Amino acid sequence: MATIARMVLPRDSGGSGLNSAVNENSAVNENPAGSGNPAGSGNPEDGEAVSGTGAVSGREAVSGREAASGREAVSGREVVVAVCGGIAAYKVVSVVSTLVQLGAGVTVAMTRSAMQLVGPATFQAITARPVLTSLWDAPDPADPQHILLTRHADVLLVAPATANIIGKLANGIADDLVSTVLIAADCPIILAPAMNDRMWEHPAVCTNVERLKSYGYSLIGPDTGWLACRSAGPGRMAAPEAIVEVVLASLRPVDPDESSQGCASL
Repeated sequence: MATIARMVLPRDSGGSGLNSAVNENSAVNENPAGSGNPAGSGNPEDGEAVSGTGAVSGREAVSGREAASGREAVSGREVVVAVCGGIAAYKVVSVVSTLVQLGAGVTVAMTRSAMQLVGPATFQAITARPVLTSLWDAPDPADPQHILLTRHADVLLVAPATANIIGKLANGIADDLVSTVLIAADCPIILAPAMNDRMWEHPAVCTNVERLKSYGYSLIGPDTGWLACRSAGPGRMAAPEAIVEVVLASLRPVDPDESSQGCASL
């Protein structure tokens, strides 16, 4: 992998505005409530659901001088957002909306489980781009595995980053669209972990996280707060505005001599 953005530690947000957490490896309900309904009956396929304090709107996340600085950082840049199967997926809508408003080109890829929580149409409407959901539904026959997507990306964000996707990345498993895109990426990758506290502290997850850090992946969070298991602990996805700040920090204004080089220029 080419040069990766340095690890960014989240600020202590005191638990306000934090996102919910889930894990792709927990108990599975193969037929959860309909897409886009985080309050539906049954557990999402990829994990436990946590009710957050509400999504932060893109306009609230960045304003004034920060917005101007953000526009300078992301204008003309390409961001790929990989959405995995946690209830916090619906809060990623705020992240994507803010990046789009700041001028970034954003492409969203979703796991099958993520689509049980947020409809692809939501991200398509916000980004004005198709949402990628399957290796077998390639709009470009010359790029059946969406590898070209990673070639043009300046940064790749995984949110929520569940134990399942963390395990796949750490062990080189590419068995669906999102994991394939991530394994093929040659640009900075930012992970926003979200899962139950016991899962986050599991030795296997800890080993996988440390391995990804050694590979150069950046992590933001998780934060500590109220979790799906109705207890408090580490595992809540970082707040949308904090995630946006990390994405902005990983980018720099486009240099005309480097603008066509994608990830290799970082």
